[in-house]
Amino acid sequence: MRIILVDIAVRALSPAANGPTTAVQVINYIESFLHTVGNTRLPGRYVLADRHEHARLVLRGHDWENFLQLAECEIREYGRSSVQICRRLHAMLESLPPSQHAAVRTESGCCRSRSTGSSPTRPAGPSLTHSAGARSGESCRPHA
Repeated sequence: MRIILVDIAVRALSPAANGPTTAVQVINYIESFLHTVGNTRLPGRYVLADRHEHARLVLRGHDWENFLQLAECEIREYGRSSVQICRRLHAMLESLPPSQHAAVRTESGCCRSRSTGSSPTRPAGPSLTHSAGARSGESCRPHA
């Protein structure tokens, strides 16, 4: 499953387009989407039935953490050299409801601990990191 907005942001970040402002605008829409999905009960599966209510297709549903990863992983990777993108992704993570979602707490904790120099505890997978003192030209680095 893909979020098409992510593809638009990644294309905007390509060397040919070099449009980080467009990518930031797309992140605004992704943030809105994540807020909506984060406040929605997501079923574990979807059942498509025929007119007689016989199940014909059962699809695995995605949880909120899957949507979060899909929404920010590729943009973080392709935009890691853009301070503008790093700051906006960090702000997006901070705006999501951390009290309800462990994945946001993990991502937000990694961002904060990286900027303070402490060592975060997190499950496998990259995280957005942005040094608090970053200036233009410094990069946003994935943290493993």
